[in-house]
Amino acid sequence: MPSGPSRNPPADLSRMAPKTLGESIRGRHSHSTFPLGAISAVVSQSERKPHSPIGGNGASSAAMSTGPGVAMSRPSQSPATYLPPRSPKALIRLVYPGSGAPAREPRQRRAVARVSGRCQTQGTNLRKSATDNRETGLADQQRISYLPLDQMDDDMRAEMERCRREGTPRPESSAIRAHVPACFRAFARAWNDMFVEGVCDHRIKELCRVYISRSVNCEYCGNQRSVRAAQQGFTEAKYDDLLNFEKSPRFDDREKAALAYAEAIAWHQPGDDALWDRLHQHFSEPELVELGCFIALTFGQQSWLGLLNIDHHQVLPGTSASLAPGFESAEAMAEARQSADYWAKR
Repeated sequence: MPSGPSRNPPADLSRMAPKTLGESIRGRHSHSTFPLGAISAVVSQSERKPHSPIGGNGASSAAMSTGPGVAMSRPSQSPATYLPPRSPKALIRLVYPGSGAPAREPRQRRAVARVSGRCQTQGTNLRKSATDNRETGLADQQRISYLPLDQMDDDMRAEMERCRREGTPRPESSAIRAHVPACFRAFARAWNDMFVEGVCDHRIKELCRVYISRSVNCEYCGNQRSVRAAQQGFTEAKYDDLLNFEKSPRFDDREKAALAYAEAIAWHQPGDDALWDRLHQHFSEPELVELGCFIALTFGQQSWLGLLNIDHHQVLPGTSASLAPGFESAEAMAEARQSADYWAKR
C-alpha cells in the first residue's frame, strides 16, 4: 500500500454521465450518431467507430489498464440496432401517432393514380405551352435545317418522293434525317417494316402513333393521318377521343388494350399483371413485340421532332397526302390552328 493520505477511488463514469441513448464500454455515451428523433437504442461504441481505440476492434488491447498492476477486462458488447434515418414529418408521426398526414398508399398504387390524371393535366400544360410559343413567335426558329434534295442520292430522292405522295412520314422530317444517310435509311426501313407492314394490324399501330402525338404534343406528327387507316374507316371523332380511350365507346377492347400499352410506355406506368393479362388476351407475343417496338420508335422520334420546330408544306409542297382535315394547305393549316377546338389547345 502506498503511503500518504487515503483517497476514495474515482466514481464510475456510468454514474456521472447523463442519461443518454446508447451503451458504451466507457459508460453511457452522450455523443450519439443516431438520427434526430430516435427515442432509444442500444448501440456499442465499437459499432459507431469500429477501429477506435476506445472500445473498437482496432489496435487497442483486449484488456484496459486502470492503474499499476490492475487490469479490467472489456465488458461484452450489446448487439447494435440500426434505425434508418427518418424525415421530420415521419418523426412527428412516430412520436405522436395521431398527428401529421395520413399514411401514404403503396408506391405502385400512387403511380397509377398519378398517371390517370397526367394525360389531362400535364398533357394540357404541354399543349398550352406549345400553342403560346407559336402565338408569340417563339416556335418560328427551326433548329436543324432540311437537307436539299440535290444533295441526296437517287435512293433517298425516291423515298422523299414516296413521302410526298403517300405521307406518314411527311417529307420535312425525312429531310432532317437525310443529313445522315444511315439514319435516313434505317428509319425508312424500320417504319415500313413495323408500321406500314408487319404482323400487327395497321389500324392498331395508327391509333398508338397518334396517341403518342397527343401525349408528347408533337403537332407535326399529330396533324398527319394514315391514308391506309382512313381507308379502313377511321374518322376524326375516333382520334379526338384518344386521351380518354378507356371511357370512350368508340374503341373496342382490343384497341383499348393497345392504347393502354402505349400509355404505359409513354407515361412510365408500372407493368403489373393486370396490364399484361389484358395484353395477352388480345395479342400474340409477336404482335406485342412489334407493337412495343413501334411505340418506342414513334415515341422517341416524336419527342425529338417536337423540339425542331418543323412544319408541313415546307419541303416538296403542293401535296396534302396524309394530312389531317383542315391542314391541306399552308393557309388552311394556319386557320385551323386558330380554332378554339384545335386539339393542341385543349
